[in-house]
Amino acid sequence: MNEITAKRLAVIRHLYEQGVSLSHNGEPTNGLSILAFHDSVEMFMKLCADATGVRVDRSTNFMDYFTKVTGLQCKVQMDSLNSRRISLKHYGQLPASLDVEIARVNVSEFYSLNVPAFFGCTLEEVSLEVLISYSEVKQYLAKYHDFIATDKYGDAQAQCQIAFKELIKAYHKQHNKGVNLQNFPAQNARWLKSPHLEKNTDEYLEKVKKDIISINEAISIMNLGINYYKYSEFIAVGPVVNQWKMRVNDEYDYFLFDTDQYTKESVESCYVFVVDSALQLQNKNIFF
Repeated sequence: MNEITAKRLAVIRHLYEQGVSLSHNGEPTNGLSILAFHDSVEMFMKLCADATGVRVDRSTNFMDYFTKVTGLQCKVQMDSLNSRRISLKHYGQLPASLDVEIARVNVSEFYSLNVPAFFGCTLEEVSLEVLISYSEVKQYLAKYHDFIATDKYGDAQAQCQIAFKELIKAYHKQHNKGVNLQNFPAQNARWLKSPHLEKNTDEYLEKVKKDIISINEAISIMNLGINYYKYSEFIAVGPVVNQWKMRVNDEYDYFLFDTDQYTKESVESCYVFVVDSALQLQNKNIFF
């Protein structure tokens, strides 16, 4: 598979997953998933046509692909999807939740059968990483892949943690905002020092300080539009990463306390979180 095909498949997967996300909303916004599903399927069928050398022109309709491209499956299901799309877009008829659910299942089946047949992989195996525009993030995700290849899950997971830190820095740099997860909005909390009073009082105030910093971080994460619960889970699995400003290129380091706690499942979950966050942030500017 060449680079252009990989990018086109990644865009198709991204659009499909946006449709899946929309489909789980309540009515009536869940109906918008029909448009995303339809667009992703049409883009995929055009890619199949290009991959097999079939010429299609601008007059080619959605269902015409099943006649022109040999081997495309799920014609009946996609005819149903097309009808729902026409009803919504051209006649303003909002689909019921059951219609949305049927469309999601049908499109999932469409991809499960057609992606392997035309491209030798599943849609889930198509990497969305190629769509990330931040070179700093991709640099550490490349290291992630190197460690995964040798089953060094702890080291791979650390690269995900570093990649996320680089994502936040790159995002704020892109929009010329000198803020980060520590200094916005409660920027002075981390500088509070112990008043050196009675021991229990000092310990209590230190806990309050940590809670303020955590609340500050939560506000900052949610302000970026990132799911805070997923972020909390991402941070909790570790490992803890430090960056040393005095070192060359602000190097990072980390320590793996117990390598057995890092598994293929946990590191893959971290990787997905970083990629999803990057794709979400690079297309928005929260400051305007």
